[in-house]
Amino acid sequence: MRHLFTFAPLLALAACTSSSGSTAEQAVTDQGCQVNVVDPRACDPADTKKTTVCHIPPGNPANAHTICVGNAAVPAHLDHGDFVGTCICDDDTGSDGSDDTGSGSDTTGQF
Repeated sequence: MRHLFTFAPLLALAACTSSSGSTAEQAVTDQGCQVNVVDPRACDPADTKKTTVCHIPPGNPANAHTICVGNAAVPAHLDHGDFVGTCICDDDTGSDGSDDTGSGSDTTGQF
């Protein structure tokens, strides 16, 4: 029963989305990206404290990519045009053409 309350906010969010897809989803698809497909960067489905989001960087929509965020961060992402789900825009290569399926750790020393 406790898990029902955990999922209730996510169910309410899902109820607010259109079955035909959002404008953001359509914009990402129009760029040649795949939406809501299997993505290794997605959250673990068993982790109820995180949500998979297609992050569309403001001012750089061509760099849309899947991220896994804490549930508290979801509203802020939705407010700037992201949507719940996955997006793969470049066949798993970064904008520089390098592999972008890494461990998630920052090896550049920059954040």
